[in-house]
Amino acid sequence: MYKKAIYHEDDNFTLTVELVDDVPFIHLALYKASKSILDNVSKKWAEVKALAYFDGYEAIYTYTKDERMFKLFNPTKVLGDYEYNGEKYKVAEWALN
Repeated sequence: MYKKAIYHEDDNFTLTVELVDDVPFIHLALYKASKSILDNVSKKWAEVKALAYFDGYEAIYTYTKDERMFKLFNPTKVLGDYEYNGEKYKVAEWALN
């Protein structure tokens, strides 16, 4: 099963949720940065984590070429590298329990 939906989108950032074989992946595209924008990103990030938890998921993941998201949201662990179509990505996990 595959689903992809935009959870939040505005001129500052987009937060997308992707379900791949019932595994939730979260993606952030940040277009502008300021304290108030990052506060809003953090609020939306917390909402997505809470929704995933209450939907019964034990963790959420991301794969990205830009590891700055890891500095903002401190993953539980970085799972390693993943290569797809010749592009390298880092994969990280956030435990929800």
